[in-house]
Amino acid sequence: MPLLQLKNIEKSFGTNKLFSGLDMKIYRKEKIGLIGNNGTGKTTLFKMILGKETPDGGEILSRKDYSIGYLPQEPFFEKEKTVIDIMQENLSHIYELEEQVEQAASELETKSGQSLEKAMARYEQLSLKFELAGGYDIDTRIKMILSGVGLGEELYGNKVCQLSGGQLSRLGLASVLITGSDLLLLDEPTNHLDLAATEWLENFLKNYPGAALIISHDRFLLDKVAVKIAELENMKATLWKGNYSQFLESKENDRIRREREQEKRQKMVDKEMDFIARNRNDVGMRRVARGRAKRLERLLEENPDFLETQQKIRTLSFSFEDIKNFSHNVLKCRSLSKAYGELKLFSELNFDLTLGQSLAVTGPNGTGKSTLLKIALGKIAQDTGKIKFGNNLNVGYLDQQGEELLPESSVIDEILRLRKDLKPEQARNVLGAFLFFGDEVFKRVENLSGGERNRLMLCRLVLERPDVLVLDEPTNHLDIASKEALETALQEFEGTVIFVSHDRYFIDKICDLLMVIGVDECGRKQMGRHEFFGPGEKLYTEYYNTAARRAQDALKKKYSEESTKSQTPVRKNKRHKERKTAPEELKPFNKYRPEDIEDFIMEKESLIEELKDKFGLEEYYKDHKKMGELQEQVNIAESELELLYKAYEWKLG
Repeated sequence: MPLLQLKNIEKSFGTNKLFSGLDMKIYRKEKIGLIGNNGTGKTTLFKMILGKETPDGGEILSRKDYSIGYLPQEPFFEKEKTVIDIMQENLSHIYELEEQVEQAASELETKSGQSLEKAMARYEQLSLKFELAGGYDIDTRIKMILSGVGLGEELYGNKVCQLSGGQLSRLGLASVLITGSDLLLLDEPTNHLDLAATEWLENFLKNYPGAALIISHDRFLLDKVAVKIAELENMKATLWKGNYSQFLESKENDRIRREREQEKRQKMVDKEMDFIARNRNDVGMRRVARGRAKRLERLLEENPDFLETQQKIRTLSFSFEDIKNFSHNVLKCRSLSKAYGELKLFSELNFDLTLGQSLAVTGPNGTGKSTLLKIALGKIAQDTGKIKFGNNLNVGYLDQQGEELLPESSVIDEILRLRKDLKPEQARNVLGAFLFFGDEVFKRVENLSGGERNRLMLCRLVLERPDVLVLDEPTNHLDIASKEALETALQEFEGTVIFVSHDRYFIDKICDLLMVIGVDECGRKQMGRHEFFGPGEKLYTEYYNTAARRAQDALKKKYSEESTKSQTPVRKNKRHKERKTAPEELKPFNKYRPEDIEDFIMEKESLIEELKDKFGLEEYYKDHKKMGELQEQVNIAESELELLYKAYEWKLG
C-alpha cells in the first residue's frame, strides 16, 4: 500500500486549468524528484498534500497517522526564538516522551507486587519507544544537522531576527530534517546551500529512512538522490523510473517512439484518403470506397487525438550575438589579494583568460567569489595586485540581485531604457523569447518572481551585445528547461565567460577552467586558499573526485599513524610478521582489501537502519516476541559491524 496516493486530481484557478486527471503514488522510503517548468503547479501540489489547498476533483489517500515534514521556499519563524528553540520545538514529541519516561521511573518507587510488574512493563515500553525515537542522542542529532546545513555552534543562541536570509533558509531545512517525518516535502532544499552543505544533504537524503518528494532544479541532486522523477506537464504527472539522467534518456526514447507511432497513423490515414479519393467515382469500387470512408470517419470521431502531434511546451529560447572584439588576451590577474580585517578572502591570485575560455568560480558561501567578480569590474577595490580586462572589450554583467533594475519600472520599460533604438513592438518580440507574453510585459519589476527577474536580466544582457560575460549565479531561480536554454546559448557564445555558480551540473557543462576558492585540499572550508582545475571537461566532477580521494588518503594516513604510534618498538620490528598472524577473529578478512571492507561496513550500516525502521511498525511493537527477535537481529548486526571496524583498522595498521 502506498504511503500517499493522488487519484484523478483536478485543479483550476479561474480559467487557468492546472491539473486534469493527475495521478501519483508515493511509497515508503521512495525519494522522488518533482520537476516541471515554472507555473506547472509544483508548489500547489504540495499545498494539496498538506491540506492547504483543496482539489476541485479527485481524492488524496494516505496511511493513518503518517507524518509530513514541509520545507517551503521561504520558511517563517517567530522573530524572538533562537536557532536551538526552533530545532527543539519540532521535537516536542520526544521531549514529551522523555517526561513520560521520567514519570514512569518515579512511579516504580511507590509500587509493589503486580502493580510493580505493570509499572515496570510500562517503563520498559516507554524507554524503548524513547530510544527508538532517538531520544538519547537528540542533542547530537541537532548539532549534526545544523552543522551539515552550514549553521555553526556560534549561531545556536542567535534569534531569528538576527539571521540572514540564507541562514533562515538553512534553519528551515534543518528544522524539517530533524523531525524524522514519514514523508518530507522539500521545495528547493538546496537554495542558499554551498557545495559542502549540498553534498551533505544528498548523503542525508539517500540514507533517510522515510520518503521524500523534492522540488528541485539541482540536477546533480536529482541524479544522486531520486529513484523516480515525477514530471508535471500538460496538466498531468508522469512518473519515470530512475534518476534525472535516466529520466532524460527515457523521455527522449519515448518521444522518438511517439513520433514514429504518429507517423504510422498519419501514413495510414493518408493511404485511406488516397484510396477513397481515387475510387469514390469508380463504378466498381464506389461502394468499397464509401465503406472505407465511413470507417475512417468513425475512427477519427471516436479517437479525436488519433492524429494529434505532441504538444510543444513554451521554453526559453535565445542566443548571444557575434562578438565584435576578437582580442586574444581577455583578462590578466596578477598577485591579487583581498581581505576584510582579519578575514582573508584570497591572496597572490594569478591567472590569465584568453578568447573563448570559460572560467567557473565556486566554493563555500562567504569566501569571496562575488567579490572577485566585482573587483574585476572595478566595483570594489583590491588590497594588492592587479586585475584588468583587455582594451575595448564590451563586458556584460549579470548580478544576483538585479541592482541595475528599477523596482517601479515595468518589464518593457527596462528593455527600452537599455536600448533606446528599439520600438515597443520590437521590445515585445525580444521579450517573447524570454517568456514574457501579452500584459506580462507591463508587470512592475518589484512584483516579478525570482525566475522572471532572472529572465529579464538575461534579456538585457543579450541586448548589450557583450564580448565578455561576467555572471554571478546565473541559474538562480531558473527552471530546468531555462537552465538548458542558457547552457546552449553559452556553449554557442564565441566570447569569454567568467561565472560564479554552485550549480554543479551547469559548471560541468560550461566551464573549461575551474577555480575552487575557500577550501582545503580535501574540500573542507579554509579561507584564503584557492586551487585551479583544467583546462578540460566536467571539471567539477574532477574536483569532487580529487577532493574525495585526498580525504580518503588523509583518513588512511591518520589511521596508519595512530596505529603506528600505539605499537611498542618490539612490535614495530615484527610488524610484517604480525600482519601474517592476525587475531583469530580477524582471519576471515585476510583476503579482503580495505576498500572491500569499507563496502561491507556501508552494507551492514544500511541493514541496521532497515532493521531499526521495523521497530516503529505496529506488527512489531505490539508483539513482544517479534520485538525480541528483531532486537536480537539488530544486536547481531551491530556486533558484526564492530568486527568490521576492527578489521578495517587492522588492515590500515
